[in-house]
Amino acid sequence: MSAMEVNFGAWFERSLAVYKVHWLPLVILFAAVGICVGVPQALVQSWLLGYPLLTLLFQLAVVVAITGPVMIGIARYVLRLFDHPDQAVDLGAAFRAALEGYQQFKDAALLFLIIGGAGFVAQYVLGLFLWPFLTTLGSALISFFVATAFMFSMWLMAEHKCGFQAALSGSWSAVKDNFHVFLIFHLMALGVGIAGVIACGIGVVATVPLYFCLMAVAFREVFPHLGAAEPAAEPPPPAATPAP
Repeated sequence: MSAMEVNFGAWFERSLAVYKVHWLPLVILFAAVGICVGVPQALVQSWLLGYPLLTLLFQLAVVVAITGPVMIGIARYVLRLFDHPDQAVDLGAAFRAALEGYQQFKDAALLFLIIGGAGFVAQYVLGLFLWPFLTTLGSALISFFVATAFMFSMWLMAEHKCGFQAALSGSWSAVKDNFHVFLIFHLMALGVGIAGVIACGIGVVATVPLYFCLMAVAFREVFPHLGAAEPAAEPPPPAATPAP
């Protein structure tokens, strides 16, 4: 892939334009996901206090079983918003699209097991010989690098309904030659996504959807829309974008 240029300002404006129209279903979707994931994790963490390995395994299981498929469905819904910006706001359509991710449950679960599992494994291994602060920092950095390398895998699976291997491979093919560029973009996008932490953490449900919109714009820049073509078993190669 040729050198990639990221115009964060223009991408953010495009993301914000869609977010302003469809913010309500997006915020409600992510709030529902947060409740479905956060409540069982918090309960088990209190029940298994003193058993960090069991707690980590359960948290990973929740991510795999709930977050994986639902995020695939939400990604598909967000792509539809960008491909058809004139569509009406429809909360029911948003929830139906989110649940569509369960049609790819196995591949979605395996995809998030690999990507999410990297951070959990790093946290457990580093925790064996590092102080808690360094463990948290180290696992966060490893998770971020892995997430950047496979940042488009979820979107490829959402659009082309491909297997997790093809999604991982397609994302890495798009990112590897411009890894530093996508690393910076992903850091900036995550900064937008977690900005809601300032509002006692509650604001995250409003800012994470904007992060998703940013990722959708980036995905469309790298993997242009194929129109009415049938979903491909294998994702197409990324578009080459020469730097000026």
